[in-house]
Amino acid sequence: MAASHDMVRMAQAPLPLWPGDRFFENMAQALFQGVGNAREQPVWVMLFNSLIMALSIAFGKIVISILSAFAIVLF
Repeated sequence: MAASHDMVRMAQAPLPLWPGDRFFENMAQALFQGVGNAREQPVWVMLFNSLIMALSIAFGKIVISILSAFAIVLF
């Protein structure tokens, strides 16, 4: 719920339990502009990088599994 409030309210202890009115503004800023220490790097770029890495690792594991299965069956 804290992500839907402004920065002043999020910094206060205890965090609010009810949703605020700035959810879409905060998510748009995080996705397309970046926030905090990662201000130069928007979140969508990080998500795209994670997608590329996950797909390449999955593809590599499938290739290695196919090659090892072929080696076990053939030899």
